[in-house]
Amino acid sequence: MNNNRLLFVVIFVFLGFLTLVFRLYNIQILHNVEYGAYAEVQNKTVQTIQAQRGLIYDANGLLLSFNKNEVSFFVDVKSARKIDKKKIAEKFSSELGNSVKHYLDIMKAAKSRNVCIAKKVEAEKSSALKKLKINGLRFDEDPSRVYQYDNFASHILGYVNASFSGADGIEKYFNSELKGVDGSRIILRDARGEMITVLEESINPPSPGNSIYLTINKTYQTILENAIKKAAVTNAAENAIGIVMDPTNGKILAMANSEDYNPNIYNTCSDSVKRNKVIADMYEPGSTFKAISLAAFLDKKVCSPDDKVFGENGSYKFKNVTIKDSHNSGWMTVKEVFTHSSNIGMSKLSQRIDVQSFYLYLRDFGIGNYTDIPLPGEAKGNLKNPANWTDYTKSSVSFGYEVAVTPIQLTAAYAAIINGGKLFQPQLVEKVESNDGKTVTAFQPKFIRQVIKDETSKLMRDFFIAAVEEGTGKKAKLTACTAGGKTGTSRKLVEGKYSTQSYNSSFIGFFPAENPKYLIYVLVNAPKQNSYYGGDVAAPVFTEVASNIIAMNPGSVKQQHSNKLDTHFSYADNKKVKQAELVFASPVQTQNNVFEIDFSKKIMPNLEGKSLREAIRILSSFNVKCEIAGSGKIISQSISAGTSIRKGMFCKLTAQNETNGIALY
Repeated sequence: MNNNRLLFVVIFVFLGFLTLVFRLYNIQILHNVEYGAYAEVQNKTVQTIQAQRGLIYDANGLLLSFNKNEVSFFVDVKSARKIDKKKIAEKFSSELGNSVKHYLDIMKAAKSRNVCIAKKVEAEKSSALKKLKINGLRFDEDPSRVYQYDNFASHILGYVNASFSGADGIEKYFNSELKGVDGSRIILRDARGEMITVLEESINPPSPGNSIYLTINKTYQTILENAIKKAAVTNAAENAIGIVMDPTNGKILAMANSEDYNPNIYNTCSDSVKRNKVIADMYEPGSTFKAISLAAFLDKKVCSPDDKVFGENGSYKFKNVTIKDSHNSGWMTVKEVFTHSSNIGMSKLSQRIDVQSFYLYLRDFGIGNYTDIPLPGEAKGNLKNPANWTDYTKSSVSFGYEVAVTPIQLTAAYAAIINGGKLFQPQLVEKVESNDGKTVTAFQPKFIRQVIKDETSKLMRDFFIAAVEEGTGKKAKLTACTAGGKTGTSRKLVEGKYSTQSYNSSFIGFFPAENPKYLIYVLVNAPKQNSYYGGDVAAPVFTEVASNIIAMNPGSVKQQHSNKLDTHFSYADNKKVKQAELVFASPVQTQNNVFEIDFSKKIMPNLEGKSLREAIRILSSFNVKCEIAGSGKIISQSISAGTSIRKGMFCKLTAQNETNGIALY
């Protein structure tokens, strides 16, 4: 019996041995390649190496958006033993400052296998932690996008989302240029999934993204943002919008919404605030549209500047609709119709042009079309096809109703009116540059079409000047040079009806009037305090923005005085030093006597009591930039008289209007 048991055991062991041999033969010989591939997949992992995102600069090379290299650390709570967790907690506590208990509690409360114990650790602090070799601990590169001026130009720059991809603004529109090409590497892991090493020969390095240089000037952008925010508050408005453009080529120098946000924490504000109203919101422009209509009438030669139109003493019934003016006028020349912004006059002039011709002019100005500005979310406005025009539409459109525009669309059209008739695509990007500093793409001004003749453009510039000097835009006058522009006040549509309580107040102006270099658009939406007329609400904002641009860049215009004396000076503009011409008046007058300032002595003179124009002229000669608050006579200066003038000085001038005895801000 014992022998039978022994035999049974021997046979059983032998069969087990044969089974094991067969199994090993099956794995090692018959399925060697297959199982080898499985093992390789389990032990080797392809890991993505994220590319550095390209940078964003302003027109002068000032860095606006960059990357911050950070690291996030994770623990596999099932792979890490108790002693491993304690080591991790102690190391992180010593490097990052939190208590040991803090990290142990995070790992203990983990609801999934992998838990993040330190999110976005700065590169300096993460360096030592990345070198730790502890079971269960791993890290991922987790860079952040930094907008170093917070809310500055937020609607232009946009932001990146959690996956580091552009989600709005330039970041989204040029995402393919900015994001670069990710690299890869193969890492070896042990049976528990822990990283053993990196296969150096497998590393495919990433290609950094290209950088974007904008046409935006940070100084002008700051001036504009401050002005429209103040306008929104002062007038208790829903919001305000502003644009500064070079009308000679369509370059956007500044563009802002009063409601902005911080792209560093983009998820803390609503979609409404993040919407770029400059390009996405449409509105009926009202009287600012008269410039486009009149340019078409004059270019088509259906009227001339000296033609006369009867103003019906302020009330005119046309096609069973009563058109009213804010003033009671009799006979007016075409120029006076524009200068005094007569709806009745424009309505009567519109009857001289046929529907198809009028429509084609409006289309040529870009109305009802996308401007193709390089930003996501642009609306194209609304211009009805002539087949859908009623008997009243042509009249209504002539003074800015039954047509909808975006602020950027209207600004581009105005540039064409004053620059000789050339429509340009709004340009926001100067160039795209590779990581090694080579230009990938250089953007040139994009000419679209010739809309009106040059002589028509010159005539319209004269009309714009008259509107500021004599008409509804008097509050847009500049001290330093002549300006031109047009006011606009339009009723808003509320629940399908024109409101008598809510208005869009706007002004579009330019300077120097004889040779426009700057075109400034201002829209104040639904002002509820003070006045609602564009000449009262928006025109002063134009004056503030224009005056500060001139003060910061005094060579941008020629001062207009009698007894002119040409002189040259240099001034610093960010990195570059430019040569500009300024025209000075002869002697400077004080309250008691007349004397000539010795510009060879770098001593700050006493500017108090002098006119704003004189003060700007004097500071310009000393190569001192300035900021202006108020208008009229100078009442204070931030650099005291007698102070030695040094390179790069900045002086704030406060002026007061003698007519009312208060400083105007």
